[in-house]
Amino acid sequence: MAILRRINPKVDEFLTLEDTPSTYSGSGGNILVVGDNETDIEFTSLSGILGASIPNDVAIYRNLLGSKNGTNKVFTTPENYISGEITVLYNGQSLKNDDDFLETGINEITMIYVAPYSDEQIGATYKIDS
Repeated sequence: MAILRRINPKVDEFLTLEDTPSTYSGSGGNILVVGDNETDIEFTSLSGILGASIPNDVAIYRNLLGSKNGTNKVFTTPENYISGEITVLYNGQSLKNDDDFLETGINEITMIYVAPYSDEQIGATYKIDS
């Protein structure tokens, strides 16, 4: 039986390893994979793994894009989503469509009451509209 141990390296220590990306900049929403040369890891998009597109019957989680400054209430998803197939999560709490947020575009939601600050989390689980 294998025993798994959780390792919590410091962020700056991870970035200084020789076989890891040197920065997180520009890699939001991406995941780490073993590189083609099989000696390092690199960031890639989920569509880069699954092919040209992500199947629309797969629900994915993404951080929502937009300013988290305490006043902005409009956020976007990196991909277009299927209307009615989105669950918004605010600091881990599931929000209710039409009560807490509105779907205001093919990749946009508008919060009704909450305007997140920079230290708060806002993301969504949704099905991609392909």
